[in-house]
Amino acid sequence: MTIFESNCRAIEKQDSILAERLRAFSKETATLYRGKNKEYVLTYKGRLFNSRYGPWKEADQQADEILGKKPDSVALFGLGCGYLMRTLLKRGTQKIFIYEPSMEILKGVLMKVDLSREFSGQRVYLANYIGPFIARVQQFTEGIDSIIGYHTMPYRLLYQGELKEFLIKIQNAHTSQMVGIKTEIDSRLDWLMNYFANLNAFSTYPSVDVLKNKFKGVPMIIVGAGPSLRKNVALLAGIKDRAFIVSAVTAYKSLLSYGITPHAVISGEKVNLEEYFDGGGADKKIRLILSEVSHPEMFGRDARGKFIFYSPFLALSLQQASLWGSKSFVSIGGSVTTAMFDMGVMFGCDPIIFLGQDLAFDKDMTHVGGGVYDKQRIVIDKDKGVVKVKEHYISGHRRTITHKLQWLQGVNGEPVASKYDWVTFHQWFERYTALLKEQFPQIRVYNATEGGAFIKGMEHISLKEVIERDLRECAPVDKILQRGESTPPDIDINGLIESFTNIEDKVGLVAKLSGKIIKDAGILKVAFISRGLHTELGGRLDGIRKKERRLFKAVCEVSFLWEALVEYTYDLKQYLKEDEDISTEDQFRKDIERTIRTYKEVRKMCLLFLPKISEALALVRGMRLERRGEMAAAVNKK
Repeated sequence: MTIFESNCRAIEKQDSILAERLRAFSKETATLYRGKNKEYVLTYKGRLFNSRYGPWKEADQQADEILGKKPDSVALFGLGCGYLMRTLLKRGTQKIFIYEPSMEILKGVLMKVDLSREFSGQRVYLANYIGPFIARVQQFTEGIDSIIGYHTMPYRLLYQGELKEFLIKIQNAHTSQMVGIKTEIDSRLDWLMNYFANLNAFSTYPSVDVLKNKFKGVPMIIVGAGPSLRKNVALLAGIKDRAFIVSAVTAYKSLLSYGITPHAVISGEKVNLEEYFDGGGADKKIRLILSEVSHPEMFGRDARGKFIFYSPFLALSLQQASLWGSKSFVSIGGSVTTAMFDMGVMFGCDPIIFLGQDLAFDKDMTHVGGGVYDKQRIVIDKDKGVVKVKEHYISGHRRTITHKLQWLQGVNGEPVASKYDWVTFHQWFERYTALLKEQFPQIRVYNATEGGAFIKGMEHISLKEVIERDLRECAPVDKILQRGESTPPDIDINGLIESFTNIEDKVGLVAKLSGKIIKDAGILKVAFISRGLHTELGGRLDGIRKKERRLFKAVCEVSFLWEALVEYTYDLKQYLKEDEDISTEDQFRKDIERTIRTYKEVRKMCLLFLPKISEALALVRGMRLERRGEMAAAVNKK
């Protein structure tokens, strides 16, 4: 077997597409020759990519520069001959992500240098396209991890544009990870509490599954609240009978201000959004598409109909959605417009058209007018890398928010100013659209925003052109929605009773074991304070560990508890990462105190949820009695 084929087979295990592209590549490759010390030297376009005299020494110096910053992961712009990658591996780097922009360099190197062992392991990921590269970075890193992007001068001189994109996307990817942590910490417990509060709604309203493939060939227009919406929103007035128009809740009042009532409004917010609605007759004409963790008041709104979508990011939803009658999970990219995109594909809509999806700041606006903001002012400070947003809310509340400045490519080719959550949505859109083209190439996706960020994979076109070309026929949107909302949810009551009973038993056990661990750890702490470290402590530690093993086994079946404890979980991860130079006795004391605090939080969370679980069991048992009564009445009637 040749060196090249051995490398390809190793790469194939992590990226079969890249291996196929390497084998099929037939252009002239970069040149490698033996240097003074018989090690390979890479040359391409008249440039040397590593030292001819001491490539390993050079790689050591580069590794010193990188590892001096103590990163958790390293992202390399360029593989070169692999000297730096192999040096980092030898020196203990656990995650190395490599983006090689040149197929000529990549194949030239892989034909001469055997890197199959490195690529066969779990510590290195290689990519030739920036999209898959960034996706893998996000998959295998966390926001609490530090990641360093590194490049050498030859790559910088030859690939300035690619390097700029690489550095921006690495920063954006890491920001997205940090945003994910912040979102979980800020929202996870609220989502869980909303889930339990919404159980009555789950038994009342159908899931979006009832609309699966019911809109085949019907155009869908997804309306966001970006500033560019004002450019073309008026055109929607004449085409409501030709497309399924869904508005993000943030854009709803803006549409009403232009005399447009959408067919549906989608919302997934954990808080009540009273100010986002009209409060009059328009609200009664729309359908609401609501997340299972939306605020309970949203399900209580007076609307024409309601549908529920379930998220795969909540353990309770994963465990119970099918029992509530939902067979599909919606892919949620962080916003309601990303979620609606996935639903549009599930419904069979074609084309899918985006409006107001700027994902970027306008000169003086974050959102289109007519909504919840009376006035806005945007101040971009490029030197400090921040953007200040001054907002006047319709309630009279005023605030100034400062965001770290992010940059995306605009539809006009120039950079546009953005912020972390919009960057996260943008990354999701590009990944999802690429996947969609592979699996459903027949579905057309248009970005008719006419401003803001360029979204790779979508056709950027004006709304006027879309209307003239694709929106000519009438579509029975209301009839399809009416049939769907009249379909009762197919609930597995016995399955729900079994699920909640098991959850109640396990949460009760976790609460009991947490209490015992707190007590045992307290006794251990007193013994340590009085006598210091001594052999008798080992027996007590063993007792705590046995209880922990039982507790962890129980928690595997009620993983939503760890979701509720997400803030403490990340705090614990950060604690375990700390590398402090302290004595063994001090470390023992800190660990015991950490154990006591941890299990106090676990027990507190169990006691918070046990009444909710009891209420849920009462609800589903009542549903079973009601169903039995209906069945008995039907038999008697016969």
